[in-house]
Amino acid sequence: MLTLNGTWHATPDPAKTYDSLHLHWEDAPNLTWHPIQVPSHWQTQPTPFADYQGTVWYKCEFTTPALDPSKHYHLHFSGVDYWSEVWLNGIYLGAHEGDFDLFEYEVTQYLTPHQPNRLIVKVTADLDANPEQKSIVKGGLYHWDCLPIRQGVIPDFPEVPSSSNPQYPNPVRNPGGIWRDVTLLERDSAYIKNILVHPELQADGRALVHVDIETCNHGTASLRPVLKVDIEPCNFEPARYHSAVSAKIRPGLARTTISLEIDNPKLWWTRDLGDQNLYRCTVELVVDGTKIDTASKTFGLRDVRLHEDWTFTLNGKRLFLKGTNYLSDQFLSQVTRSDYERDVQLMLDANFNMIRVFAHQEREDFYDLCNEKGLLLFQDLPFQWGYQSTPDFILRAKEVVTRYVQQLQHHPSVALWSIHSESRLYDYNKLDQVLLHHVRALDPTRPVHRNSVLADYGDLPHAFRDIETYGDYIPPHLTVHWVGWYWGELRDKEHYNPMFISEYGTQSVPNRESLEKFIPSDALWPPNWDVWKKHGFQLATYEKNLGPVPETLEELIERSQAYQARFYKEHTETLRRKKYNNVKGILTFHFVNCWPAIDWSILDYYRRPKLAYAAIAKAFAPLHLSFKGTVKPGWASLEPWVVNDYPHSCERLRVLFTVSTESGELLNQGEANADFIAPDSATQLAGHDLPIPAGLTRVHVTGRLVNEQGETLFENDAWLYPLSEPADIETAADAKVGL
Repeated sequence: MLTLNGTWHATPDPAKTYDSLHLHWEDAPNLTWHPIQVPSHWQTQPTPFADYQGTVWYKCEFTTPALDPSKHYHLHFSGVDYWSEVWLNGIYLGAHEGDFDLFEYEVTQYLTPHQPNRLIVKVTADLDANPEQKSIVKGGLYHWDCLPIRQGVIPDFPEVPSSSNPQYPNPVRNPGGIWRDVTLLERDSAYIKNILVHPELQADGRALVHVDIETCNHGTASLRPVLKVDIEPCNFEPARYHSAVSAKIRPGLARTTISLEIDNPKLWWTRDLGDQNLYRCTVELVVDGTKIDTASKTFGLRDVRLHEDWTFTLNGKRLFLKGTNYLSDQFLSQVTRSDYERDVQLMLDANFNMIRVFAHQEREDFYDLCNEKGLLLFQDLPFQWGYQSTPDFILRAKEVVTRYVQQLQHHPSVALWSIHSESRLYDYNKLDQVLLHHVRALDPTRPVHRNSVLADYGDLPHAFRDIETYGDYIPPHLTVHWVGWYWGELRDKEHYNPMFISEYGTQSVPNRESLEKFIPSDALWPPNWDVWKKHGFQLATYEKNLGPVPETLEELIERSQAYQARFYKEHTETLRRKKYNNVKGILTFHFVNCWPAIDWSILDYYRRPKLAYAAIAKAFAPLHLSFKGTVKPGWASLEPWVVNDYPHSCERLRVLFTVSTESGELLNQGEANADFIAPDSATQLAGHDLPIPAGLTRVHVTGRLVNEQGETLFENDAWLYPLSEPADIETAADAKVGL
């Protein structure tokens, strides 16, 4: 193998007029070639690439030693974003669409040993003129309100994207470039092109593992090699399974399927239910007794199901889903395994068991770590907001999605596929309908959901007649829960009982140390709101919920972070008390900034936690005490609740609590018995109606959950205040958000 990583040279082509470059780059003497690092996204490189969108031409020279005439040579690209065309020594090799997957070209006959070989790659990553009709199969990495955007003013509700209103955030940056490794591979005339591993649990407790082996034979005659398949444990030690078959491989591409049976399989579980047992499947291609190629993939054995009411089961066990939305960095070329190790540990420390990978695909290391650590993935396909939904685009989307699913399908952590995030009516009726059935055919082992922000019993409707019908359907079926941010108030929280929540949260301002890294000092304070808005801050929404901006930056940071922490604490505790009483899972929005931004994250771009991070970690604790209640003239009602996510019961517990005024004056105290808390449950304990002084509208409750030895297992507090009346609640439909 010869790596071609390193310093290349590149030139922008804003007018897309440099097609002659594919033959002789010396014929363009007026062009200025700039050094550029491969792999990288070009926007991470210095001028003129940092703020550039469009087409860039790359070139490099490399020299090979003598070529082995019995071998074949392949130019291998691990990832180019987004469109690419490739020439070698003036010969056009082909084109590729997509940002996430590898591709390669057979180049044996075009190489010149001991002489410079000239490689040219044309890469295009444009901005769509009409982002409601995007022309590329790319979602969260390109068009999302957590990225750099140009905010239009929406008259009915500023700053919020809405499919019923064309003025919504426009993308200003589309990552582009040769962002993963480029290598020249030496292979035998026959080799393994790909393997797909399809595990299948049987009703009798055994497992079948079907291994699809795609081979390529560059010769002119058929071969009769032996294909050997070994399945062995990665992190435990039961039996090893082996199969070998004689196959006939005709010239060109061929596919062979070998199935192995595993007795007493060790299952893969999330970390809160069991062990993360992993297997490795290794395939060898043996010709005339000589191993000429090998390939392997890691997989797990588990059964995932999403039932009609959104109850999720793993290997037959019910699981309440707790997690977040995640996109590590808009420029994935910058993300390393150690970055993922840090992020995954922060997720585990926050008591998450599911991560929604928002409308994109992360690097392979992230999926490997989730397999190893026991995190489930709500895996979006790369679709966010609007697309063209023309026949040409739908056909291209199917091709890209096929590769997308096949690249990830062996990971046990991937629990379900979600076709589209916040799709528009024309996409819902056409693009989403086609892709839903296509993905179900590609992978019948996982649930496939049509639209990430909608939930209903069973499948969503096949189609809607018009935008009015679609608009009427959306509000009562939304899985986004912005109560107390985009609509309503926090005191409305008890009146919502959704089946599943894919997004809920508020914005907050990062710590000053982080702000100073990306907001110029003359725009930081007093704030230049145009600069702040470019980084995502929603001033009007802030003022709607928290009132006028305070006089100092420190107050703004503290007030916004405190409100975000309160929002997450109160909503999360309320929703967990409704565990399985309709609510089956909740995903916060979102985990970390993917660029230096001021938005909904609980970790800023530099991974400094906001106050909400600790609030969420506590609110998601596996054994949790919370208090439900309200205040009315002269009295307060109080209900202690214990939520137990453990697969075992908790017995002979007590709750000790006090009730105080805002100034700390003790009003009352008491206790409630928790003699038996069932596994995987939410349990209401004996309620209390307590007299309070007339005129009080808020009281503070503090409490401890203790065992029979008096040891504290969990401490918590709550503010009780008057709740909304149902007739006074502002809904998503009233706010005209998300329609």
